[in-house]
Amino acid sequence: MLWLRAEKNSASTRELRSNAHPTNQTEDINGVPVIQNETINEVPVVQPVAAHFITHDPAEEEVAWMKNSLVGVINEGVNYQDIRKDLHSNGVQLTGFCSTGASQALISFNTSDSTMEAFELDITPWHGYFDELRPCIDTDGPIDRFAWIEATDLPITGWNVTSINKIISVYGRAIGFDKINLGYSNLGHINLLIGKRLHRFIKENTTLWLNGKYYKIKLQELDPLHYLVSEAIEDNMTAFDLMKQEDESETETSTVDTLMLKMLTR
Repeated sequence: MLWLRAEKNSASTRELRSNAHPTNQTEDINGVPVIQNETINEVPVVQPVAAHFITHDPAEEEVAWMKNSLVGVINEGVNYQDIRKDLHSNGVQLTGFCSTGASQALISFNTSDSTMEAFELDITPWHGYFDELRPCIDTDGPIDRFAWIEATDLPITGWNVTSINKIISVYGRAIGFDKINLGYSNLGHINLLIGKRLHRFIKENTTLWLNGKYYKIKLQELDPLHYLVSEAIEDNMTAFDLMKQEDESETETSTVDTLMLKMLTR
């Protein structure tokens, strides 16, 4: 494309030379070719190519589904797996439920009438699971981001649900953590994937003061292109303590089994 434009510009220059009076070509101090005639110095000008852009005006049928949807901001500490089940048990005939952010859900229905009927129901799931619930509008978008919280060299006394909650609360409200990744953590290193309600890029450090010592905590926002499955954050912080107790009991059992095996193989 660049070569074609160069040819076009050269053609324009040649045409100008053929139509002008007899000329002498010279160069100015900047090396720009100047064509001289009896009355005026004419410099060929290359016209800039306009930048490409895309416009789209959605047709009515393309956004009709939005009239049949509600947007809900999920409460802190709610397990996503329970929401749809409890909505069905309370007579809400939804046709779709999907996460559009770490703490935001889109709830779809067959018609706009059934959407408003469900919206006006005074049921426990609406009050117990959502901080906010309203009909969908065309400017709605994800309100959340994902981030890694990484703590290194954390002592055993810092490995508890109270300490972890304090660390996370420094950055605002967290709605859960990635249990799978937690399984690869240890007492000296924690790496949690959380859903955040922040409207700015997150990359910062903080310091935890624990038992007279400082410990560095790093928070790194996660590129959503590399972690698309928001449903993976399905464990809330309330379940964290119970999960840790289970892990500890499994560790104790495996330790006893290992000792017994060593004794039997002597």
